[in-house]
Amino acid sequence: MINSILRLVIGLLFMAGFYSQGHAQAVPRSTGIGARATFWNMNNTLNAIIIRQNPVSTQINVGSAGGWLSFLSRTGDYTFLEFSLGAVGRVENRNAHVYSEQVDVSAVFAATFGVRYRLFDPGSRSALQPYLAFGGGPYWLSAIAVRDNPLENEIFIRTKLKPGAYLGGGLDFFMTSWLALNFDVRYHFVDLNVKEAHSGYEYGLGMTFLWGRYPLKSRH
Repeated sequence: MINSILRLVIGLLFMAGFYSQGHAQAVPRSTGIGARATFWNMNNTLNAIIIRQNPVSTQINVGSAGGWLSFLSRTGDYTFLEFSLGAVGRVENRNAHVYSEQVDVSAVFAATFGVRYRLFDPGSRSALQPYLAFGGGPYWLSAIAVRDNPLENEIFIRTKLKPGAYLGGGLDFFMTSWLALNFDVRYHFVDLNVKEAHSGYEYGLGMTFLWGRYPLKSRH
């Protein structure tokens, strides 16, 4: 499912980019703010909505969905500094024999600081602007478990703080000189370890608003 969505989004972006070459909208900007929805394909976790039923129990899984808010500040012809706040969660609910319910919630909260590096010439007015991205920061890992049955009610809460980093890239498709559709793919190294249970690929789609003209140094 994720692969199909990726192929569709990439195809639409490239088609839109080629179509818009004669109406290129990209203008060098100094500041921006972006928001995107995301699917985070964590190791050993679900990334879909799944419902299972049988005569004695019901199980519902909603996994790996979240969002990011990013602040951008241009520091050079090719580079933006990026500060981002994000969260992604997974919920699993199980009901058995009507009297018993179990809910497990796991979430990741991250505050990252990094760099976006534009790949096209800074003077390009192409509506399609690809970039590379890398950075890191703290990742808060939270797990909440609720057990409810006729004999007992229990709540367990666990929280950990781990360092992390990300590496990836994306595309900005400028629909106007100040508004861009953003598609982003990153790999998160939680605890700086690819085998950590929360490490994995993240696929995001959102919007970026930019303002303030930036005087290109390479043009002076």
